[in-house]
Amino acid sequence: LEKAVAAAEAAHLIPHNMRVEEFTGYADNTTTPDHYVIYWELSPTTDQTEGFSADYLMGQCCLAIEESLDATYKEMRVYDRSIWPLEIKVVKNGTFDRLMDFAVSSGASVAQYKPP
Repeated sequence: LEKAVAAAEAAHLIPHNMRVEEFTGYADNTTTPDHYVIYWELSPTTDQTEGFSADYLMGQCCLAIEESLDATYKEMRVYDRSIWPLEIKVVKNGTFDRLMDFAVSSGASVAQYKPP
């Protein structure tokens, strides 16, 4: 997933002066069929989104990620249709830091904390 996110970032975000600062993903099985959801924290985007649609850009990033995933994913996605298209959700800057702060304040060790 890390390589796929890097490929999408290079192709679609960096040209708009944006970067993925942090990300995490999970398989959402609350839908039928299941699909992957990826949460992105992007670099500050003040005045960098002029001239394009954020929805379009995220759609292009989703396609780039899907193209970078392995043959098994592609088979399940395209031929079996047992997985819906992946989804990218952009979270506010600092979200991942706030999650860590919450975990540590709830008793987790900083050394053992791993983002979700």
